Amino acid sequence: MRFRTMVIVDAFVLLAMALAAWSKPAPAPLHSLFSPPESHSVSGKIAAVAESQLSLDILKNAKPDIVHFVIDENTAVEGKLTVGAEAAVDYRVDGEKMIATRVVIVQASGVAAR
Repeated sequence: MRFRTMVIVDAFVLLAMALAAWSKPAPAPLHSLFSPPESHSVSGKIAAVAESQLSLDILKNAKPDIVHFVIDENTAVEGKLTVGAEAAVDYRVDGEKMIATRVVIVQASGVAAR
């Protein structure tokens, strides 16, 4: 009788340990660990254009402000980048840099230039 009781108790303990080991929370899905960077958007007049940089003159709290963006090979540009043109810039923040992902030149009518 004692032997049977010990076997039943041992089986119960092993079952409880197995259930405890399997009850860990499921790992997070990969898409939540490697989410794409958050995208931002701003518009204003182009203040300066260089090979790898774009400066945009925007109004911030009713005061003019110059914002600098990095332009790289992945930046989509719609229209011609000229100083004084109105532009809308989609960008992402990478450390201290604001990297332009898309620049659209907007004509006076509010329509994107082709």
